[in-house]
Amino acid sequence: MVKIGVGKVVFIINSLNLLQQEEIRKESEKRLPDFWKEKLNRSKLKGETSKLLEVVLEEKRREIVKEWIKAGKIKVINHKR
Repeated sequence: MVKIGVGKVVFIINSLNLLQQEEIRKESEKRLPDFWKEKLNRSKLKGETSKLLEVVLEEKRREIVKEWIKAGKIKVINHKR
């Protein structure tokens, strides 16, 4: 089991190329339960997202990063913060 903190996920995502970042964004939105997808669609119309929705999206991004690391799609180099 890969354990990754929020700061490390942000670091990893920011180190990826733009296409991979976009893939993670799309995949995280696709994995949302219907309730959250509806909230996301409404927030896109308003132009602002709730803090809770951001937390849910971040958790989905973390899941994706863990899967990618496990599958060898991305490699993690330890960094000091």
